[in-house]
Amino acid sequence: MIHKIIAVGDYVWAHLNFLNLFTDDPNDAGIAGVDIYRMNAEGKAVEHWDTLQARGNTSKLRSDYRPEHPARKRNGMF
Repeated sequence: MIHKIIAVGDYVWAHLNFLNLFTDDPNDAGIAGVDIYRMNAEGKAVEHWDTLQARGNTSKLRSDYRPEHPARKRNGMF
């Protein structure tokens, strides 16, 4: 699910929530992500970076995406 896309100059940022990326649980809260692209003059991505953060119940996710500490904010990511 796409929440925001921002383009400035050669860069594009996409704020996303990936549902069922690592699980097929129907109650999956998803993985929050940001994709950053640098585009060339033809409109093609020439560089890409991303970051992911688990949301909600993380007990069923792969250990490398499980946060060590619960979030301090209660207002969510989206």
